[in-house]
Amino acid sequence: MISIEAAIVAAIAADTADPNPTGGFEEAAEGEKLCLKTLLEVTADEPKVYPHNTVLGRIEELEPCITYHLATGRTESEAPIDHETYVLNCWSKSYTRAAEISTRLKRILHDRPPELLRRRVCLLVEEARQDLYEEDTGLHRVRCVYRAISKPK
Repeated sequence: MISIEAAIVAAIAADTADPNPTGGFEEAAEGEKLCLKTLLEVTADEPKVYPHNTVLGRIEELEPCITYHLATGRTESEAPIDHETYVLNCWSKSYTRAAEISTRLKRILHDRPPELLRRRVCLLVEEARQDLYEEDTGLHRVRCVYRAISKPK
């Protein structure tokens, strides 16, 4: 069992440059497409994934980054259920980068659904996507709502 944060961090760590992505990712200096580690400017000591309510006052210091929260379902300490809804926010000063992070993350989570709440996720569906600009921080945010449909392991 892993948390949604651990699942996202694992997805970032496993992501490598893809020579033929279907999305419109920018070209890296070496001519390869950008992976999540590059898009998020990840360092070894900071994966750039945070619980949403813990970083709101300082999000502009942390961008580009991903924030998350469980919108429906139960916490990991409670009995498992067959679905949970998560909100993942991709933040950046650039709308293009925020959109690329959300697109890349969606693709990786779809290809390799994580195990959550002691259950194997069969399907991770993006139910909604909203492009926002936060005037108070000067950041673009792509808000994605995911439904994790699961079954017992």
